[in-house]
Amino acid sequence: MGRRSGAALTRDDLVAAAIRVLERGGVDALGTASVASELGIRPPSVYHHFEGNEALRFAAATEGWRRLLAALPEPSTDGSVSLAEYARAYRAFALANRALYQLMTSTPFVPTDPALLELAARAAAVLTPLRLEGDDVLHALRGLRAAIHGFVALELAGQVQLALSADSSFEWLIDRLIRP
Repeated sequence: MGRRSGAALTRDDLVAAAIRVLERGGVDALGTASVASELGIRPPSVYHHFEGNEALRFAAATEGWRRLLAALPEPSTDGSVSLAEYARAYRAFALANRALYQLMTSTPFVPTDPALLELAARAAAVLTPLRLEGDDVLHALRGLRAAIHGFVALELAGQVQLALSADSSFEWLIDRLIRP
């Protein structure tokens, strides 16, 4: 899909094209040349907005984190989010956006990006009922993400194939994480 005739090319246009390339061809297909082709432009035009493939990939991954944030449940009035709702929304996003999720989780996470700070705060809200303090908050966030991401990564790789459904195993995992 080419860009709008006569319209100036923006970073957002390039990131949207990068995500379309990801959806069709996977992470290995993403690069400045494939994005230029998607937009019907010459590859050097991409360099007016991005220094190269890595910068383009980082921008697409950051957009993925923003989209994940939009897919997560909103905190309640006390600031907390249901751990089960959070985990289910995270998994649903990953399964619906396989290539984008793969890019997101293979690109270094830069928590100083404003959108990613909000994601970290939303993730921390899940832990509010646990009344954790200090380093325990970060340890718990990493553990929670590792559990959810680990399950999703196995599922995306086709490694959740035994007799029980992936859904029932995921619910079992979430139930065990919630129990005190």
